Amino acid sequence: YLETIKSTSLIYGLGALIVNICGLFIITFITNYYSPTEMGMIELIFLVINLIIAILTFGLDQTQSYYFFNKDKNTSEKILINNITFIKFLCTLITLLFFLIFYKNISNFFFGYNINLKLYLLIFIIAFLMNFASHYLAIYRLRLNAFRYIFYNIFEALIRLVLIFIFISFLHRNIDFYFYAFLISYLFIFLFILIEFKNYFFTFNLNIELIKNLIKYSLPIIPLAFLWLIISMTDRLFINHFLGLYQLGLYAIAIKFALGINLIIDIFQKSFWPISMKLINQSRDVYNSFFNEILKYYFTIAVISIYFLNIISEYFFFIFTGPNFNDGYKIFNIIILQVFLFGLFHITSMGMWRKDKNFYILVSIFVTLI
Repeated sequence: YLETIKSTSLIYGLGALIVNICGLFIITFITNYYSPTEMGMIELIFLVINLIIAILTFGLDQTQSYYFFNKDKNTSEKILINNITFIKFLCTLITLLFFLIFYKNISNFFFGYNINLKLYLLIFIIAFLMNFASHYLAIYRLRLNAFRYIFYNIFEALIRLVLIFIFISFLHRNIDFYFYAFLISYLFIFLFILIEFKNYFFTFNLNIELIKNLIKYSLPIIPLAFLWLIISMTDRLFINHFLGLYQLGLYAIAIKFALGINLIIDIFQKSFWPISMKLINQSRDVYNSFFNEILKYYFTIAVISIYFLNIISEYFFFIFTGPNFNDGYKIFNIIILQVFLFGLFHITSMGMWRKDKNFYILVSIFVTLI
C-alpha cells in the first residue's frame, strides 16, 4: 500500500506542481496590476464563495468516501453518486433562494454595502461550479485514478491562467473580469463532467432509505464544516474591520502562497485517504502499522519543509510579488505552521470518521474556534 501511495503521490505531485506554477504566474501577474486594497476586496468575495460551497457541500464529501468503500452498505457506485447528486441539487436550489432573499443583508455583512447584483449572482454560480467539480472529480480519487483527476485540475488551471492574462491585459482591469476567468474555466470542467458522468445524474435512481442514511451521516459533519469555515473567515473579517482592505490584501497574498504549499500536503492526503478508508474497513492491525508509517513520513517531510520555507520566503516574495506585497513573507512564515498542522489533523482524525465519532471532531474544532 505504501508503494501505491508513492506512485499516486508522484502523479498528484506532478499535477500539483503544474497547478502551483499556474497559480504563481497568476499571483505575480495580478499583484503587479491590482493594489493591496483591490486584493482585499477579492479576498472578501472568496469568503462568500467559500461560504456558499460549505452550504452546498452539506457534509457529503466525507459521506461519499465512507459509503464508497463500505461494502456493508450494499450500495452500487452509480446509485450512491446519483442520490448524492440529487441532494446537492436540492441544496443548491434552497441556498440560491436564501441568498436572493437576504441579498442586502449578506452583501452588507461582508462588504459593508450592496454590491452589484450581477457580481453577486456571478459569485453564486462560481461557487456552484467549483463545488460540483470537486464532488465529481473526487470520484477519480476514490477509484485511485490519479491521472484523470490531475488532468482536469491542470486543464482548469491553465484555462484560468490564460483567461486572466487576456481579460486583465487587453479588456479591463476591473476585478469582475478576474472572476469571469474562474467562471469560464470551471464551466469547461462542468461540461466535461456532464458528458463523462451523464449516466450518473441524467437517469434518477432515487432511494429514499439511502438518502435518509446519507443525510444522517452528513448531519454531524455540517456543523464541523461551518466551524472550519468560521475559523477561516474570522481572521479576514477582523483584519478588514480593524485594519482595512489594504492589510487584508497583504494577508490574502500570504494565504495564497500558504495554500500553494497546502497543495503539496493535499497530494499526500489524496493518496492516503482512499487507501486508508479501504484498510480501515478490512484489518485493524494492518491499518495501525500503515498509520504509524504514514506519520513518520509526514513528520519528516513537514519539519524539513517548514525550515526550508522560512529560509527562502523573503526572497520568494521579493521575486514573485509586486513591490506593494513584498512584506507578506512575514505573515507567510507564521501561517505555514497552521497548514502542516491541519494536514496532521486529516491523518489523525481518520479513525473517528470510520467509527461515526464525528461528534468528537466537532467538539475539538469548537474549542479551537473559541
